[in-house]
Amino acid sequence: GRIRIRGPHVARSRIDAAGFHDLVDENGWLQTNDLGHWEEGNLVFDGRADDLINCGGVKLAPDQLEERLRPQVPTGVQIAVTKVPDAHRGDGVLVALCGPQAKGQETSLRQAADSILQGLGVQAGAALHVQVVDEIPVTETGKVQRKLLAQDFTPEAAPTAAQATEVR
Repeated sequence: GRIRIRGPHVARSRIDAAGFHDLVDENGWLQTNDLGHWEEGNLVFDGRADDLINCGGVKLAPDQLEERLRPQVPTGVQIAVTKVPDAHRGDGVLVALCGPQAKGQETSLRQAADSILQGLGVQAGAALHVQVVDEIPVTETGKVQRKLLAQDFTPEAAPTAAQATEVR
């Protein structure tokens, strides 16, 4: 599912103190960290491989979770999904909420995210976190900086496993 590219614009190697290192294969293809698939003759971007969430062995693309969750998000609330460490499942799922109407939406969005995850074969339980944040870090082009979002995650602000079970 990784996107590969080739052409005159693609760098063929990188250089460091040890010398040159090939970036492309023998046919000139560079494998990116972007995930994608073909749909009706068009390449569809599915997110970044390095952002993949591995929750209990099931691979999840944060972009796809956001896309499925967004229709259930009230106007004025922004969301972003990223992975956070989880001792039992490898990666947990963090749904970050931001905006003036974000406070008070945690329970309904937790239920929505849990339902979506179950549909994808993930029983997240206490590995699912919903947290209101002051801002969602983005690049100049508006791309979510998921690693920064994960760094700012505060587990003590997340509900306990018992509270997460109550929501179900």
